[in-house]
Amino acid sequence: MKKIEKILILFLLIVNQACVRGENSKKNEEMDNKTFYFIDYSYNKKCGFAIYINDILVAKQTEPINIDYAVTPINPYILKSGIQKIKIELFPFVVDQKLESDIEFNLKVFFVKDYNEEIVDSSENLVFDLPPLMIDAQLSEWRFENSFIAEVPYQVTGWSNSQNLKELKNIETQLRKKFKDLVSFIENKDPDKILKEFAISMKESESFYYLTKNQLDNSRQDFITLIRMPNIFIAPLDNTVVKYYANGKLVTLETLDGKPALRIIQEGEDYSNEDNFPILFHMPIGSEELEIIR
Repeated sequence: MKKIEKILILFLLIVNQACVRGENSKKNEEMDNKTFYFIDYSYNKKCGFAIYINDILVAKQTEPINIDYAVTPINPYILKSGIQKIKIELFPFVVDQKLESDIEFNLKVFFVKDYNEEIVDSSENLVFDLPPLMIDAQLSEWRFENSFIAEVPYQVTGWSNSQNLKELKNIETQLRKKFKDLVSFIENKDPDKILKEFAISMKESESFYYLTKNQLDNSRQDFITLIRMPNIFIAPLDNTVVKYYANGKLVTLETLDGKPALRIIQEGEDYSNEDNFPILFHMPIGSEELEIIR
């Protein structure tokens, strides 16, 4: 049995893992099923790793911390039923070193339907299981690519009709301005402007997370409460780099160690908490402006 951590799933997937619970609406009851896909991974701290679904980064570790297992939802990166691509990269923690031969890294992709807090990861629900690793100790990195079939009762547009941003000029300038605007909205305690930026992303979230109106309202209120707290500040956007995903159709800013560029830090007398905002922008065909899509 596996217990999924309950956290916010809207507005940039605040915190680390994301999943939703709540009452069923008439819309949800009419759906044939509510299928949720997850990746389940663990490793033995011998290397860093990055996991991609459909060429979108969903998990990355660059330091040797303890991970017994971690479960991360991937519905946001599945636009419709069919073939989904998965890519895994393993790399040394220190630049210019080589991979060790005794690396252990495990990864599964599984699904559940209409889940509650306790999830059974059975063989019947497994759609991908990484084979045992055969690591050449002389490699500076190791990459594995494969695919699995997902069957979901929804279809969202996402970035399927988006431009290849790598081919466009001034994307970085526009992207950095978008991030600065978001920082300004948060610092000025202006949730309405932020929510407007996430309108398209929120709309698609209703589909791939099967959300009710009440759940949307609760997530919205949680976010508003967060940014109105007096003891928060935004991490500097300095030392960030542009990262492209989904074969160039998505773009974002990340820190040099791979964290989301936009982070809200909340500090108290005896605690400090950081909420990460992994934003993904796209540009629809025919448009000249970046929009938040995840």
